[in-house]
Amino acid sequence: MPPAEAMACGCVVVGFDGDAGGEFMRAPGSGFCMPVQNGDMLAMAKAVHHVMSMS
Repeated sequence: MPPAEAMACGCVVVGFDGDAGGEFMRAPGSGFCMPVQNGDMLAMAKAVHHVMSMS
């Protein structure tokens, strides 16, 4: 639930798309999110780097 709450506040969420994460991270109007394939640590690192470079 915390990622959904963060997106509702306009925060960027980077997370794995496995389990329930895939449901709310793909919902239309759910905020800015970057779903990463479950277990792909390199993709997670790249997504975090991308988000950090946006500020």
